[in-house]
Amino acid sequence: MATRILIIDDHTFFRIGLRNFLTRSGEVEVVGESGDSQEACRLAAKLKPDVVLMGLKMMGEGGLEATRIMTQGETGAKVVGLSGSDDPHSVRNMLHAGAVGYVSKGCRPEELLRAINRVIEGEIYLGASVTGSLFGNSAVSPAAESSSKFSRRERQILRLQGFGMGPKEIAGTLSVSINTVKTYLRRIKKKAGSETLRN
Repeated sequence: MATRILIIDDHTFFRIGLRNFLTRSGEVEVVGESGDSQEACRLAAKLKPDVVLMGLKMMGEGGLEATRIMTQGETGAKVVGLSGSDDPHSVRNMLHAGAVGYVSKGCRPEELLRAINRVIEGEIYLGASVTGSLFGNSAVSPAAESSSKFSRRERQILRLQGFGMGPKEIAGTLSVSINTVKTYLRRIKKKAGSETLRN
């Protein structure tokens, strides 16, 4: 069964182009779209999409608030933020609002499909341009983060740590205990052979 997608963005041409691309890909089904954050919440409740592609800057904080409502409600949808900015503050806000992915509107089409597939599989996905800026202050390089020696959960934690989150923030984002996060961080440190990882 195709992944059901709801597109939310206040730029009409962008929405049309995105819908056409996704439809032509044959990998997903676009079940609805809107340029209004309040209508977006109603559509999510009615259509029960698997993934919501959410424009961040809609009517001020519209995209953030809609993300909070959708992820705290019963829609079951996974939200991927879409933005023209890779500003770490914007990424952090979306993750705290409940998003499980964030990609730039300037990303390559195949990356967006990859993001959709990854979040459906239960991963947190941060786009290439996002991680490129975030890992500038990380203790672990992107090459190490993508290494096959790390489990899926360890890679999630590495991405969030590279983004600047501490154990408490990571625990909140992943809905696990802080002790669980610290255990994973110890495992990561051992695998990476690095004493510079924060714990």
